[in-house]
Parts: sequence; structure tokens; C-alpha cells
Amino acid sequence: MKQSILIAAIIVAVFIASLFFRIPLANAGVDGVNIRVVDGDTVDIDGVRVRVLPIDTPETWEPRCVREADLGLKAKDRLKQLLAGVTVTYEIDVKAGRDPYRRTLARVYADGKDVGEILMAEGLAVKWKPGSKAKAARLKLWCPLGAE
Repeated sequence: MKQSILIAAIIVAVFIASLFFRIPLANAGVDGVNIRVVDGDTVDIDGVRVRVLPIDTPETWEPRCVREADLGLKAKDRLKQLLAGVTVTYEIDVKAGRDPYRRTLARVYADGKDVGEILMAEGLAVKWKPGSKAKAARLKLWCPLGAE
């Protein structure tokens, strides 16, 4: 009996925390109408800010060069195309949870197709890897020497 009460209390606490912190409790499916693309690797889905895994795209906010800004806008536009008028779902990476910007880390699917994988296959994104060396390599790719 005590164990049942404890389990029920934990479930209620997690549910209340999910409302307060806007943490989805499970995979969620939403219509593409409720989507706002922030940049090439970030979307708002039904009010939840999601970082698309496993990718990184060039920056559109404070780009380090004109080329990066152009590439970032191309990735953003393509992500908008992929998510327009389709069923969009996401699968949260429960191990990682959130990134330093408090975005929910998740794979995002458009009609069952992984949009991160599509963007990488089309050359609009690279696989995200942690660390300063990996970040420097991404910056070199998007803003090589001599790029404006």
C-alpha cells in the first residue's frame, strides 16, 4: 500500500514538473501548423523549443561571416520546407535532456523521415560533435580563411 502511494506521488510530481518546466513526457506528434522554425537546427513545436539532433547548422543569429549567414538561411529555409504541411513528431534524447540554451534535445521527423539526417545528406548540416576542436572545424567549414 505504501509503495503504491509513493509511486502515485512520484507520477504526480513528474507531471506537475513537466507542466512547470514545459518538459514533454513522451514522444509527441503535432501538426505542421504548430511549428515555428527558428534556424536550421532549432524549431518551436507546440510551444516547446527543440534542438534538432544530431546536427549543427551555420548560424543565422550573429554569424561570423557572410558565407555562414547565407548557408544558415539556406538550412533554415530547407527545414521550413521539410516541416510544412506534414505531420511532425519528435523523439526526445532523455539522456541529454536539454542543452545550455534550455532547448529540448530531440530527433525531429517529418512524416516519419528524420529531418536532421536529410539536412546532413543535402549538405546543409553537419553532425554535431562536442568539444572546441569540433567547433573550430565547423567554423572553418562555414567561414574558411578569406571568406567574408
